[in-house]
Amino acid sequence: MENNTLQELINVLEDIIDNAKTLPLSQKISLDKDEILEIVQQMRFNLPAEIQQAQRIVAKSNKFINDANVSAANIIRDAETKAEKMTMDKEIVKRAQEQADAILADAREEARNITENAEKEALNMRKGSLNYADELLSRASQGIQALHDELNKRTESVQTFLEGEVDAIYGERQELAKMEAELR
Repeated sequence: MENNTLQELINVLEDIIDNAKTLPLSQKISLDKDEILEIVQQMRFNLPAEIQQAQRIVAKSNKFINDANVSAANIIRDAETKAEKMTMDKEIVKRAQEQADAILADAREEARNITENAEKEALNMRKGSLNYADELLSRASQGIQALHDELNKRTESVQTFLEGEVDAIYGERQELAKMEAELR
């Protein structure tokens, strides 16, 4: 059962409950406690792995932003370099300065757009990973609660059945004691 996802473990647990043997003359079932506990342990083990996956997604989005910032800085640096080269010749200083300013403005606008888009994408990735983590936690909690409720229900059913059997045995024992007393 190693390396199963949380959803797969919940499905296995449902299959075990669905395929469990019923006790004679009742709707109660018999479950292997060790097998159930092993599945619950695997669920606990897999939960942190899926949270780590969400954290990796957030880390990738942060790297994406950093790469975009580096790219924007390179574009600006290139534009500034071009602007400096254009201003060296005195005769074309004015025209070069205008072109350099335009290139620099375009580069800054492009860098701003890249950064904004990267930040929006990172925010969407973060939201998505948080929603994914919330969904996983919710499903795990629901699965564990359902398992807990089912086990409690079945335990109560078994206890009621056994109490009835003990009462019946006790009643038969009293009958036998009366019969024995009458025979003496």
